[in-house]
Amino acid sequence: MDQHELEALIKRYKKGECTPEEAARLKAWYNRALERQQGPRPAWDYDALRKDVFAEIMRNRQSQGKVRRLSRTPIRITAAAAVIIALSVGFYFFGIDRQTADIAPGGNRATLTLADGHTIELSEEKTGIVIGDLLTYDDGTALDEADAGQRTSNVSNLLTISTPKGGQYQITLPDGTKVWLNAASSLRYPIAFTGNERNVELTGEGYFEVAHNKAAPFRVHTEGQDVEVLGTHFNINSYADEPAVRTTLLEGSVRVHPAPDYPAAKPALLLPGQQSVLSTAGLQLQEVDTDEAIDWKNGEFVCHNEPLESIMRKLARWYNVDVEYRDTISGSELFSGTISRYDDVSTMLRMLEQAGDIRFEIRDRTILVYNK
Repeated sequence: MDQHELEALIKRYKKGECTPEEAARLKAWYNRALERQQGPRPAWDYDALRKDVFAEIMRNRQSQGKVRRLSRTPIRITAAAAVIIALSVGFYFFGIDRQTADIAPGGNRATLTLADGHTIELSEEKTGIVIGDLLTYDDGTALDEADAGQRTSNVSNLLTISTPKGGQYQITLPDGTKVWLNAASSLRYPIAFTGNERNVELTGEGYFEVAHNKAAPFRVHTEGQDVEVLGTHFNINSYADEPAVRTTLLEGSVRVHPAPDYPAAKPALLLPGQQSVLSTAGLQLQEVDTDEAIDWKNGEFVCHNEPLESIMRKLARWYNVDVEYRDTISGSELFSGTISRYDDVSTMLRMLEQAGDIRFEIRDRTILVYNK
């Protein structure tokens, strides 16, 4: 964003007029500015801006009852001690030593691949694209590529939008369906839906708000399963490095069809608040906290009795880092809490260190994990 737009956004935030998406965008810009350290510094004071922004976030979260103090509470789980950490947004942000190695969070980064193989690097200053007669960003501006509209004129063309590690993006499909892509994910879809089905292919993780069309069911194909919907809100986590494919329903209903590779798994109908877990053991349904399932879409990391290895896989994707375990880490130590997805990685690591018997070291873009 240019300086005029940035200053206007800061003023809106200080007045409490920013949406959560605008606030996240402002913080993402701030972290990128610190990471690059290039060009003239803005006229305002960084520390003052940071404190103003996060003081407002803290006030908003307190009014919603979401701020929790950092605590360490031993709980017995199968004769092992579990550690609960309550991570409040921004609580430790001001204490970070900026002179030490740190890694900024991800942001709006994605690549659009057209049917002829032509690729377009999407703007980091935009949050999403809209698929129609022409390709535009969600604020109405055209893509930089002058020939993008001509290249997508054939309705049979399939497009692919891909996010790297450390990236996220939104897509509005031709039927009005909205999709949020998490880091290291991709969505393959047609320039226009025809016939009596709407089919897309997902790898990684995506949150869907499907436009209702009873005459044309919406189907999401992933590795291991198909999800059939009419109009609903749901999340699919299908990363290759996760032990299971998880489909979480927030509104409406969906039917999960396991692939033939899972002969013991039968199709299952999900109700709001339920999650299907597809693994080699079959397909199981469970009641879940849907806020935890879509934490990434809401700009947070939310964990509840979650192993360290699972948390570190999420951090690796969002911060675009590698994780190396230098010691054998106990799988009985579990973590719970909430923290902003837009903090630098050291904020999360320091909180995990305080709550558990682990320590971390950052070397370039690799996080080393040790026992204390």
